[in-house]
Amino acid sequence: MYNHMVKSKLKQYAYLNARLRTRISKVLPDQVFDRMLRSKSLTEAFHHLEDTEFAYLEEVYTKTGDLKMAELELFSREIKLLRDLDKNVRDEIKQVLRALSLQYEIENIKGMLRLWFYFRIKHTGMQSSTGYLYKKTIVYDIDVDGIVNAGSLQDVLNFLEHTPYKNVIAPLVPEHGPLETLFPLDNALDIFFYQQVLACLEGLDDTDRVIAKRLLGIEIDIENLSRIMRFTSYYSLETEELSGILIPGGRSFDRSVLLDALRRDNPWQHIESLVRSKFPDWKALVSLDREQVKNRLLMLESVLQGILEKEVHRLLLGNPFTIGILLSYFFIKRKEIRRLMTLLNVKQYDISYERGMKAI
Repeated sequence: MYNHMVKSKLKQYAYLNARLRTRISKVLPDQVFDRMLRSKSLTEAFHHLEDTEFAYLEEVYTKTGDLKMAELELFSREIKLLRDLDKNVRDEIKQVLRALSLQYEIENIKGMLRLWFYFRIKHTGMQSSTGYLYKKTIVYDIDVDGIVNAGSLQDVLNFLEHTPYKNVIAPLVPEHGPLETLFPLDNALDIFFYQQVLACLEGLDDTDRVIAKRLLGIEIDIENLSRIMRFTSYYSLETEELSGILIPGGRSFDRSVLLDALRRDNPWQHIESLVRSKFPDWKALVSLDREQVKNRLLMLESVLQGILEKEVHRLLLGNPFTIGILLSYFFIKRKEIRRLMTLLNVKQYDISYERGMKAI
C-alpha cells in the first residue's frame, strides 16, 4: 500500500513537472520587458510578444481595441490551466489547486464589488463594465451580473448565499448608513484566501507540508511588512486597527511579534531590527530619509520580492517530486502576469520609461 502511494505521488509530480517546467521556461525575461518599455507605442510593444506564448494578446487587442479584454483573456487562460491540472492529480493536490484558484475568484469578486460600489454608492462608473469580469465558474457558482446590479449590500450578500464569501463579508456590513470604503471587504477576502490555503496544506504529507508552509509563510511575511509600511506611512491607524489588516501564518514574523513592535515608542526601529535579523537586504532601506516614503515602499517591495524569488528558485533546483513545482509556478506566473499588464498599461497611457521601470 505504501509503495503504491509513493508511486502515485511520483507519477503526479512527474506530470506536473512536465507541464509546468515547460511553461516556466517560457517566462518572459527582463530583456523583453525592457524592449517593450522602450517601445514608442502600445502597438510596437505588442510586436515584442510575437514569438512568445502571449502573442494572442495582440490579436485580442486588435479585434477589440480594448486592453482590458486582452487582460480578461489572460486571466481566463490561467484559470483554464489550473482546471486542466486538476483533472490529472490526486485529491490532496486538487485541494491545493482549488485553494490557489480562490485568489482568481477573489480578484473577480473584488472587481464586482468595485463596480457595484461606484455605481450604487458613489453614483459613478458604468454597469456595462461587467464585460471585463470573468463570468464562468472558478470555484463557486457566482452571479456576476446579479452582484453588480444589486440594489443594496444585503442583496449582494444574497447572491453570495451558497458561498463562503457571504460569511466573510456579512460582519462588515454597516448597521447604519452606506458603506464608505471597500477596504475592509478587500482585506477580509485576502485574509480568507490565505486561511484557506493554509488549511488545505494540512492534508499534504510531511515533506510537502513543510515546503508549502515555508513558501506561503514567506509570502505572508512580505505582505504583512508591506501593509505595515504603507499604513504607518500614509495613515494614522492605531495598533489595534493595524492588527485587523495583518494576515496570520507568517514564517519569520509572527503576527503578535509585529503587533508588539508597533506598540513600542519607536515602532519603526523595532520593526527594522526584526527584519534585518532575518533579511539583511533591509539595510538599504534604513539609509533612506523617513520623508522618502514612496522610495522606501518601492525599495521594500523590491527587496521582499527578491527574497520570495530566491526561495522559489531554491525550490526549482531541489527535489522535483514535491508540491514546490506547483507553488513555484503559481508565484512566478502571478508576477509575470502582473508585470505584463502593468507594462501594457504604461504604454497605453504613454508613461515615461523611468516611471514605467518603477511600476514593473
